[in-house]
Amino acid sequence: MKRLMLKYRKGGEMIFLSHLETMRTLERALRRADVPMAYTQGYSPHPKISSSPALPVGTGSEGEYLEVALEEEVDVGALIKRINLELPQGLEATELTLLPEHFPKLSRWIRYALYRIDRIEGPGDTRTLPYLLLPLASRGSGEREGSLPRLRDALARMSDEMGIDEKELRVVRQGLYASVDEVLEEVRGRILIARGREALLSEVKE
Repeated sequence: MKRLMLKYRKGGEMIFLSHLETMRTLERALRRADVPMAYTQGYSPHPKISSSPALPVGTGSEGEYLEVALEEEVDVGALIKRINLELPQGLEATELTLLPEHFPKLSRWIRYALYRIDRIEGPGDTRTLPYLLLPLASRGSGEREGSLPRLRDALARMSDEMGIDEKELRVVRQGLYASVDEVLEEVRGRILIARGREALLSEVKE
């Protein structure tokens, strides 16, 4: 069975969709674009799809992932255009890749989420703050589930330490990564990592 990896961005009014609503919208677009999806067996078959960790409602993203099992190979160049024609404004497929047979599932390689934090200082005026890096629950980060930080707690601590009103922040998930080294290779700028249930912040060093 072939697997297709779809990378997409989420912005505009779409940031207010829940994770479930987003998945339904993407699945509908895939069906309408005639993607030859593989389905489960049984009384109520559904597409074999897995997604990257859920985004908090109100948070945009530059790099979310959807893994789709296929019944046959596809021309990814033509397919991405068809998918985008079926997606509403605010959701956009940016990459399509046919995965090698032994490529690990999403749940096995996504371990960190990186967030870009902007402070809105006035109409059309923003200032970029340090990036925020969070280990993800149940993603092999080496931390116990109950000890992992939540985004809202990390943002609250970041706001307190910088003396900023949390309501002035605009948050976008910049990407999902397998390791801290991968983040450092791709991102330039100051990065703070949140650790533990208390979301204690420390700077990531190269």
